[in-house]
Amino acid sequence: MASSSSSAIFYDGEPSDFFSETNSEVIRTAEELTTTATSTYSPSSTNTLANNIRKRKHESYKAKSTWEHFRRAQGHEPDLAADSQRLWYCKRCISPKWYSQVSGNARKHLATAHHISVEPEPSKGKKARHEELKDIFARVSAQKVEKIE
Repeated sequence: MASSSSSAIFYDGEPSDFFSETNSEVIRTAEELTTTATSTYSPSSTNTLANNIRKRKHESYKAKSTWEHFRRAQGHEPDLAADSQRLWYCKRCISPKWYSQVSGNARKHLATAHHISVEPEPSKGKKARHEELKDIFARVSAQKVEKIE
């Protein structure tokens, strides 16, 4: 388990008690959440996890904002790369045709060849972690306000 440390946290080059106290509260809150998650573990929760993993294999492609500028193979064009990943062909490039299976490469191609900027979308996991951290910090702030009053 994590524990609060005695090292100081600095803000604008100065030691900050606020951040140190907030950090300790966040660590305690995180420990409580971990304890709760561990105590509520059940074998059925692993079944749900396995089902979610299976569902993910059948989900549609990710990075939709990137891939909307690309199309699937047509005619005699290869549909899959050597590693069996789907190839996507740029809708704007006719001769020579440009294709990729990597969304980062596709975004770079759009930016350099067509001056189209596509921002990568945050993953579902990243969004969930961000929301959880916002909730934790909101609870810690509310507890600090209650202590002050």
